[in-house]
Amino acid sequence: MKPLTALLGIAAVTGFGTLAYTQDVDQAGNLGTFARVYGYVRFFHPSDEAAGADWNALAVHGAHEVMRAASTRDLQAALERVFLPIAPTMRLYDSTQPAPPPPQALAPADTTGLDPVAWQHLGVGLGQANNIYRSIRINRPAPIAASTFAALTQGMDATPYRGRRIRLTGMGRVADSNARVQLWLRVDLADGGRGFFDNMGDRPVRSAAWTGMTVTGPVATNALRIVFGAIVSDGTALVDDLRLEAEEDGGRWVAVPLVNGGFEDGEAGRPVGWLSASPGWSYQVAPDDAAPGGERTLRIGTADGDGPLATPLFSTTPEPGEVIRRDVGRGLSIQLPLALYSRDGHTLGAPDPSSATSLSAALSSASDRIPAGDPARRVADIIVAWNVLQHFYPYFDVVDTDWQAVLKESLQRSLAGRTADDFAAALEWLVSELEDGHGMVAGVRRVSRGQLPVRVEWIEDQVVVVASRVEDIRLGDVIERLGDEDAREVVNEAASRTSGSERWRRWRVLPTFGAGDEGSVATLRVRGDGGSRTVEVTRTAEAPPPEDRPDPIAEIGNGISYVDLSRATIEAFRARAPELAAAAGVIFDLRGYPNGTHLALTYLTDQPLQSAFWRVPQIIRPDREGDPSYRESRWNLPPSQPRFGGRIVFLTDGRAISYAESVMGIVEHYELGEIVGEATAGANGNVNVIPLPSGARIAFTGMRVVKHDGSQHHLVGIQPTVPLSRTIAGVRAGRDELLERAMTIVTGGGRIFRPGAR
Repeated sequence: MKPLTALLGIAAVTGFGTLAYTQDVDQAGNLGTFARVYGYVRFFHPSDEAAGADWNALAVHGAHEVMRAASTRDLQAALERVFLPIAPTMRLYDSTQPAPPPPQALAPADTTGLDPVAWQHLGVGLGQANNIYRSIRINRPAPIAASTFAALTQGMDATPYRGRRIRLTGMGRVADSNARVQLWLRVDLADGGRGFFDNMGDRPVRSAAWTGMTVTGPVATNALRIVFGAIVSDGTALVDDLRLEAEEDGGRWVAVPLVNGGFEDGEAGRPVGWLSASPGWSYQVAPDDAAPGGERTLRIGTADGDGPLATPLFSTTPEPGEVIRRDVGRGLSIQLPLALYSRDGHTLGAPDPSSATSLSAALSSASDRIPAGDPARRVADIIVAWNVLQHFYPYFDVVDTDWQAVLKESLQRSLAGRTADDFAAALEWLVSELEDGHGMVAGVRRVSRGQLPVRVEWIEDQVVVVASRVEDIRLGDVIERLGDEDAREVVNEAASRTSGSERWRRWRVLPTFGAGDEGSVATLRVRGDGGSRTVEVTRTAEAPPPEDRPDPIAEIGNGISYVDLSRATIEAFRARAPELAAAAGVIFDLRGYPNGTHLALTYLTDQPLQSAFWRVPQIIRPDREGDPSYRESRWNLPPSQPRFGGRIVFLTDGRAISYAESVMGIVEHYELGEIVGEATAGANGNVNVIPLPSGARIAFTGMRVVKHDGSQHHLVGIQPTVPLSRTIAGVRAGRDELLERAMTIVTGGGRIFRPGAR
């Protein structure tokens, strides 16, 4: 990690607007202290006030407050103004002095009839429904498991519109300052793949005024369904006047019938003709004098209501009276209770009423008081993200990252930023330091819809064309320059802002190499057998061409069968299982992501198979303190018939991540076949998502996965038994060298595995 030697203050004017903070204050230091206190209180202080706080708004407001503190005394006062109204039993004190005595509320003389309240985190619950990650307070009502967003959905047959463009339009506005509303449009293909997709993730509507929304895309010639609708997240929003149109020859747009696009029809307030069932969200059609189309609009927002008391997630909990004490920087320490008693439905230790009212008013007005260009809004994202990962990311013991230093440098990078891209880079850098293949930042950069009509791979440290729709660009051509930039540097720069193992970082960025505006022209300098030449290509909305492989399930000669686990379906596989069982050998291709096909492994053994354990951390204390405990789950796969009798080979590389690595981990442990190719990505486990104050989101691996023998999987991945990489010469010759080696093994050039021997 390279230190940033930038600023302690902020320029008076930046690309984000005019700022009001003085330059002679260590804002990064103040913010680092605020960040640590924020995480302890948000995730571990059990008070009812803290559990009900708007934590995204508080991150912005608190950052704004502490950046003005000119001394440690000022900083402590600012922190107490922010946190004591929601954590009245918290204490901040001079780190050079003894800790203060715990508040009397932590140990009442008579505990008869009092219920202990404390946090339990299974991973960490961040508001998503249907998620294995949860956070509850014992002896408190269970929170509503709301989806991260509310979806409104309708669909239709795509056949009449194949080969044409289709356009979805509508009007939207938000009723909450943090809310977002978007349209979405997806084209599903007959082969099970996905064609065009756009959900306005790079251009959500966040205005309180009615705003037009548009999504336009092509309908492929093999399209099966067109699915579309609206999305609302992070608050309440209104939608109206949805219309669908198709383009005819000559560029004229004609209406496509859809049901109740103006929401004039409804049953008990719900929109007729639309699927509207996201957990934790309400959908209400209601009269609206300002409706842009008709007399009614659709209002979508989070549902209210308390359920029964939460069922404990596991057996361990902090004991009443247990406190933590931590140095939080800038000469200050925190003392925080991890459990509180509750009487008559409220945790003990009531805040000062006037301070609670003041904080509530400050949070409600934060969006108006603190403008979009204020650095407090930028650093709030860093503060929220860093804390979730500090307390709940399960791999800090195997990644080479000083996470405390990452906080300081991320804050400095964000404060030093002059443009939106600078801010995006600060968040991306923070996530890259996790070395997490699932780690990514969404919603901070404009998504380019135009793609080059070529597919590239990183071969022999070059950017090499492996599929092309352009006559002047051939297989095996090396792209030397993209415009004025060195092509290798373009890939390496994008990879440096990406998280995960080195091999995964490149695989992650290669599919969008050269992306830009749809219809724009890219100038490429390419080198082939005849030397270098310049080629101009037009970017299109169509995905880069696929690499050439056999059919998903095919007989490829000499009694050898081929199964592409990323394209075949399990139904098609089962239908052809008898002929595959009789083959001299089967080559399974997993250079990608399985298509629900992991059950194919059960035909390779007479014994039950198990995956590696997926371990969700059970957390009751901050900073990953103590020996970790986990809730474990795994696949248990009984054998299937017919049993395959031939030699088995698997192909894989760094594209295989997560689900693919669960599959390849079984292959490795049970020695189900030779593994030809390169190591997999080295990132397995279910993803969790962090919603940030700006509306951006960060994904990370929320559970811990090790190999069957308990050894490290993260960053290591599944290693090949026959290491092999593609060559430029092989690509130019139209050869799939990994597949060729696999065929050689099947026909007698390798050892015979005995599946199920372990």
